[in-house]
Amino acid sequence: MPISENTQLPLTARFAGRAVRKAAAWFIPGDDIAVWLTEIARSDLDQARVKLRVLPSGVQDRSPLGVLVVCDEAAPTSGITRSIPYGRIGKSIFVPVDAELFPPVSASELEELQGFQDLLVFHPRVGLVAFESNDALRIADLLQPPERRHVEWGLAQPGVKFASRLQSIVAEMPPSANELLEQGREDIGDRQGELDQLPPAPGESRVRESAEQSGGFLKRLMDGLRRMFGGSERLMAPPKADESLRNRELRRLLHLLAENPDEGLKYALPLENPSAHRGQAEPSNVLGERDTNFNLSGLRGGGGSNAWTIDHASFMQIQQRYRELAAREMNLGKYRRAAYIFAHLLADLSSAAGALKAGRHWQEAAVLYRDKLNQPREAAKCLADGGLLSEAIVAYEELGEFETVGDLYRTLDDEERAMTAYEKAASSQSSRQQWREAARILEVKLKRPDAALQTLEAAWPGDNAAQACLKEKFDLLSRLGRFDDVRSRVLTLRDESLPEPLRGARVELLSYNAHHSPDGGVRELATDSTRIAIARDLPVADSKGETFLINTLRGLAHGDALLGRDAERFLRRPRKPSVSMSVPSKRVGAPPTRKQANPQGFIALAYDVEWSQFVIHSGCLFAAGFRDRELVLGFASMSTLKADLRKLNWRYPSPVHQTPRLAFLADPHAPDSLPLHVFGYGRERFANLNIKPDAAAMVRVEPLPNAGEFTVALTVAPGGLIWVADLKYKLLTIHCVNREQQCLLSTSVEHQGDPIDFCQPCMHARPDQLYIADGPLLHEIRDGKLCQTTTFERPIHSICGSTPFSLARVAIAFDQGAQIFWPGSLSRKDAVPFASDMENPVLGFSAGGHAIAVNRGGGEVFQVGARDIEHHATLPAFAADPVAILALPEPNRFGVAFKDGEVRFFEV
Repeated sequence: MPISENTQLPLTARFAGRAVRKAAAWFIPGDDIAVWLTEIARSDLDQARVKLRVLPSGVQDRSPLGVLVVCDEAAPTSGITRSIPYGRIGKSIFVPVDAELFPPVSASELEELQGFQDLLVFHPRVGLVAFESNDALRIADLLQPPERRHVEWGLAQPGVKFASRLQSIVAEMPPSANELLEQGREDIGDRQGELDQLPPAPGESRVRESAEQSGGFLKRLMDGLRRMFGGSERLMAPPKADESLRNRELRRLLHLLAENPDEGLKYALPLENPSAHRGQAEPSNVLGERDTNFNLSGLRGGGGSNAWTIDHASFMQIQQRYRELAAREMNLGKYRRAAYIFAHLLADLSSAAGALKAGRHWQEAAVLYRDKLNQPREAAKCLADGGLLSEAIVAYEELGEFETVGDLYRTLDDEERAMTAYEKAASSQSSRQQWREAARILEVKLKRPDAALQTLEAAWPGDNAAQACLKEKFDLLSRLGRFDDVRSRVLTLRDESLPEPLRGARVELLSYNAHHSPDGGVRELATDSTRIAIARDLPVADSKGETFLINTLRGLAHGDALLGRDAERFLRRPRKPSVSMSVPSKRVGAPPTRKQANPQGFIALAYDVEWSQFVIHSGCLFAAGFRDRELVLGFASMSTLKADLRKLNWRYPSPVHQTPRLAFLADPHAPDSLPLHVFGYGRERFANLNIKPDAAAMVRVEPLPNAGEFTVALTVAPGGLIWVADLKYKLLTIHCVNREQQCLLSTSVEHQGDPIDFCQPCMHARPDQLYIADGPLLHEIRDGKLCQTTTFERPIHSICGSTPFSLARVAIAFDQGAQIFWPGSLSRKDAVPFASDMENPVLGFSAGGHAIAVNRGGGEVFQVGARDIEHHATLPAFAADPVAILALPEPNRFGVAFKDGEVRFFEV
């Protein structure tokens, strides 16, 4: 049909498939002005001549769809990358360069279409958009600040100010301990009823089972009648325990624990101390269902006790099964189950707390440590590790550990309270004469180096740590760059009138500055001052003092060969014989003439301390002992053999049955940590410390969990695993703990002897086995199970083993003589006796495989082969009782440590 003249067709744009006109403008999509300006800035357009038209998104929506950039003198390629090029049709109609109008229109029709509009833009989505002349924008228009509005700002209200750091989230009504512990309900067992309803054990008679079930019905009927008539004794006699029924229940329990542990734990019989309950409850012959939640309220006791008499074999079997199940739950990550088994079934609260801590149940573990185990420090640490910082601060304040309190406040961004706590910490350390600790807090935490210098100076010259404090002062002055003060103090020290015991300390301090000061002038002055002090002290020194002074003098000039020769001549000059004032005791049965071990020097600690533990760790000698019931730490560098002391601010109560025992647990794989455990019998007589060597003469001590109130023996395996033996209710329980304080396994053996017997249990751990001596018994434990027990004729007083990377041997000592055996052949017939005539020998091994046995009367060194032992050398008599043999890195050298603090070194 032909189209009439009045027919109107809509004008559209369609894709031409190619560019049909040159680019004269560019459309940048989006409503971000920053993107528009960035694209224009990247182009080669003359920005002063650019005009912008903002296209709306629609007729009703006036938000920007994009901007059309027009420049009259634009180059064919403008450099605007994120744009759609537009071409010009007619005078000022812009369409995309690859679009054509349909239907085709003439020039006159385009002029009529444009009318009085300044510019038309055809967009494929929104259609034709018209612009007037005043709609054009310049780039500067986009950068104009908004118009100022006159508004009253003084009426603004302050808003809520949030802390820069979240400090804590606490409940408005804190839950009680029981409520917290009730939240851990686990899925151990879901069947209701009594053990009678479960399958019988293998081999159990069905006829007897039916009769016993009938008896159970009668029992329940009698119980109902008794309740109905108020418990009248005229109706029936009170029930009695039937051992046959109880034995059946125990057999069923063991079978159920083996076949279905989850259900068996539901009926598990607690192996607890009957004395923890009040009176006797009505006896029962049936194992009923128990609540398997870990709950502190169930640990309080106070109720009646329904004690079951269990033969020893069944008791040990049940206990071992409980411990295996606890280890299983730990490996499965079900730490609350493990805690239930340890606490409610085994009455092992220490392991229960460790399981809760391993499972990151910090608050429950803290409650158990604080209220049940009397370990407030470990409870505070659990609170801090769990992020309960406010509660941890209160706990540490009660302990008087104000430095930790300050650290926690600083974690909470409460600097004012942190500084107050650090002030208390420094004051507390000064009051206990812990000068270096106080100075460290003043310098590092409070940033008050001048106060730290005054504190260190206060220890000189009367304190036991005076030398270490003055050395620390020299180091602090050097760190501060105050070398003039160092030189002044060196001169004062050189000319100071000191008593004889401090003269050697003066020479050593001057020599230290001569070698280690970073300032050349200080080194030169200290070197000259050291020579002057040596020349002043040498004429009045004894033989030991002469050796020290001459060796120090030689160290000032290593390359002076003539000085070394003269020093050797001076030391070898003939001296008048000295008279010994002490007569050493005679060693029983000493060989008449044997090869003597060569003395190689010594270290002398304080003589007024009763030393009991020695160890060589990280190139230093560490010793621990008691002076007036206060724990003292001694340490010395093995290179200089110079000793220092430190009080550890721990005292055991008085009176006590015996002095608490000490144990160093040195792990070669952890050189920056040395655990020291203090343990004994009874509460308040144990402490767990971790010594952190910062330098040759500086240590820090921090809490470390492991030993508890029932711990009787501790040892460490070569791989770093710690073995702990606890004695409770005539039962020795052995735990294996890793570096993260997680209990890996545990087992038990029956204790032989009185809990306060002189012969204490002792242990020796190897990588794959543990030996524990208990009286005359020597137990071997592998993979957490007791695999062998050997009985000797006499009680075992101590046990030790050869050093790592040497032939495996284990030696045991008695009140007289010793025996040695090789792992894998633990029996009396395979053990070889040695040092048979020596009373109360102290045993040890050198790195080269020598077995050493010593007492006050002297010592003997033996060469140990694959299956034999041969006497090698003897040691002279001593003036004090030896307490330890120390293996040195050199295979043919070893040390003997004595109770009076001396350590003498020998070579064979």
